[in-house]
Amino acid sequence: WNSMSRRPPDPVCVLRGHTSPISCVDSVDHFLLSGTQSGDVAVWNTQTRHMEEFMPKYHIGGALQVQVISDTHFFTHGREGILRIIDRQKGFSTPVEQMDCASLTFMKATVARDSDGNAIFTPGNMDSINLYDRREGKSSQFLDRQPSKGMVMAMEGSINADCFVAYESGHVALVDSRMHQIRREFSLFSTPVIAFSANRELTQFVAGTISDVLSVGSREGVESMKIPSEGILSLSYRCDSKLVASGGKDRKVRVFDIRHKRPLAILSNHSKPVNVVLFTQDKYLISAGEDMNIFIWDIY
Repeated sequence: WNSMSRRPPDPVCVLRGHTSPISCVDSVDHFLLSGTQSGDVAVWNTQTRHMEEFMPKYHIGGALQVQVISDTHFFTHGREGILRIIDRQKGFSTPVEQMDCASLTFMKATVARDSDGNAIFTPGNMDSINLYDRREGKSSQFLDRQPSKGMVMAMEGSINADCFVAYESGHVALVDSRMHQIRREFSLFSTPVIAFSANRELTQFVAGTISDVLSVGSREGVESMKIPSEGILSLSYRCDSKLVASGGKDRKVRVFDIRHKRPLAILSNHSKPVNVVLFTQDKYLISAGEDMNIFIWDIY
């Protein structure tokens, strides 16, 4: 890390206005969503840098996830176990769909990569995973609970190929989506997987925990690399699979050339732990966290 020669970039902009630590973000074009630990959800315009809509206490116990489904729709997922699908034209007050999923979970609902926004993976009861089909308006079990692995911490995947599922036990499982069965398991840590991200093609993943070890995996195996600080809270692949960003307890955003396992930059603008990092489809990097600020970066 001390050998980095390139000066870290300055943020393109900073969005301020939340009064609670930020737990989740997502973005498409000039439209940015954010959710907080107190359950507030906001919509921002990144061109004007203004908050356009704000819903206080939209979720009881906090917002776990906000995610863009399409150009016109997005969803929010709260710790109380409610998922709401919102039409941007109609706003928060009239969700077009609402469904119950498991509460008391770490797993964030996520859109299936190959579903055109019509299928959403959600936490099920007893640490199982469900799949919500928007066209049929119903939910069914996708993967049964795995008692030896504990709670589901995160998952990313598709409905027609494979998924990666991260567990409390420190394992990551490669799941055959068509057979609803685990094809391979990777034992990464002796502690829960705290941060997880898979690349767009679902051929690689990165995972972090409370230690200073970052695991970099593929279907063939796993390698590890050290980070000079313990506590990785969030990870994100860039859409070209070349870069990965991490957010940590040390208040730093770190950017890696993941192909060569090489550090590129340390972004030190946050004053408190960084709960979420996200590369957008246009390759901007968003970071947010306990300091209630959202930074947007133009990374290489």
